[in-house]
Amino acid sequence: MTFAAPGYYPVITSVSTSSAEEQTQDRDLGVPVSNVVTSNRWILIDKQGGRIDDQYDPRILDDTSRYLTEGSTGEFRPRLTPAVSLSPQHQPSYSAAAVSSVSTSDFNGRITYQRFDFASGAYSTQGVAGARVYGYCASIDDEPVGYFDLAANAQGIFSVDCNTPEAYRISVQGALTGLGVQVNGSSNNFAGVNGSIFASSLGQQVDLAVINNEAAQVFVNHLRYNVNVSTMFGRSRSPITYRVSNGAAFATNYDPGLDFIRIGPNSAVGRNGVINVVHEYGHAFHYVAIEPWATYFCSSPSNVHAYNQPYTTSCAFIEGFADFFAARVINSIDGSLAFGDGLHQGELEANPYRSLGNGLLIEASIAALFMDLADTQADIDGITADDDSVSISLFAITQIMKQCRLVSPNSALLSHSDQFINCAAGSVGERAFAPSSAIGSWAVYSGLSYDASTPLPNQSLFRALWRFNLYNL
Repeated sequence: MTFAAPGYYPVITSVSTSSAEEQTQDRDLGVPVSNVVTSNRWILIDKQGGRIDDQYDPRILDDTSRYLTEGSTGEFRPRLTPAVSLSPQHQPSYSAAAVSSVSTSDFNGRITYQRFDFASGAYSTQGVAGARVYGYCASIDDEPVGYFDLAANAQGIFSVDCNTPEAYRISVQGALTGLGVQVNGSSNNFAGVNGSIFASSLGQQVDLAVINNEAAQVFVNHLRYNVNVSTMFGRSRSPITYRVSNGAAFATNYDPGLDFIRIGPNSAVGRNGVINVVHEYGHAFHYVAIEPWATYFCSSPSNVHAYNQPYTTSCAFIEGFADFFAARVINSIDGSLAFGDGLHQGELEANPYRSLGNGLLIEASIAALFMDLADTQADIDGITADDDSVSISLFAITQIMKQCRLVSPNSALLSHSDQFINCAAGSVGERAFAPSSAIGSWAVYSGLSYDASTPLPNQSLFRALWRFNLYNL
């Protein structure tokens, strides 16, 4: 591979073993039938020496002498700031406090978007918290006299002091780029704002509106909810890119092959928009930070699925984890305010889906099992007392997903709900404890092992837990 300039670049590598017939099925069905393993790497190209990283290295961003063109990846560019004194900006805190005044000697602006409120049916102008604001100070002849690169504060406000009387205006690009995320339009096009603030507006706050309001809402939601995930799960992944439509119709989903998230039109607003952003990020986190899945199939080649319907063990495992992930993450931020959401933490704790049928094939039942593995009596879930005595950390749950290997048939990557249950129980004999009517959905394995130390829950307690959550036994 040849790179045009020094920088820090994500690379996705895939290895597959398949026959010509399997490759044809891959193309015809739109889902992988062949054995495919995908892995992510990050390549550093630098005059001081390069390297290949297995995990994204956030220390790259600590270099204050340069920045990356894509925010967290891309080409290196120098920070040409000697002629510019920047007002300090706080990290987004998502408070509703307003800025009481603006400096009369600075260029002051706010990156804004139109937020739609389903409850009132009205739009309101909101600041884009944490947006990346960069550009240059320009003379009246449009010659650059200084450069700036900073983050808007919690209200989307920024302030630039060009520190020279030659500054006639500032040229501003407000990008939907923050630590670990970049949000673009439906065609991966720029979704932020390009504009100018002139010296005639000194002492005033000038609003600069983004060109894709739904993309801005996705950006705000991601920074509010998903930035806490690494701390919660004890794992991290590389920066994620969203492609958000405000017109063209396409599905909301995660693309594991290209490692980006699609958010379809009208799928970013309201509480449903919050769930979509966190649920789809749950897939991206699962695939990269924990381990990729080898197979995924729900009800059709387009993977349309309902959370309370039985489809396949791969659908139940992969979608169930994302449902659990979203409920857990949103609850950690919003607490009881999240109880109005779809599959919120209290809903999964109550688990009304356990008597719907074969829970091994139902994503909501598997999500409820994940929740019961993680929760404690102290959880804010609307239940006065926890209904089980099992509680393991979120890291421990993902360690089981990452380290377990089943044999005969060989399964290098966990992709199915029965595989996870066997692995968490430390036994390939769990199918014997399923109802006879459902046992046909359980695969037969001859053994299992773990690639690294993997603490497991108590086997008998866990067995009681999955029997209850999946079959109401």
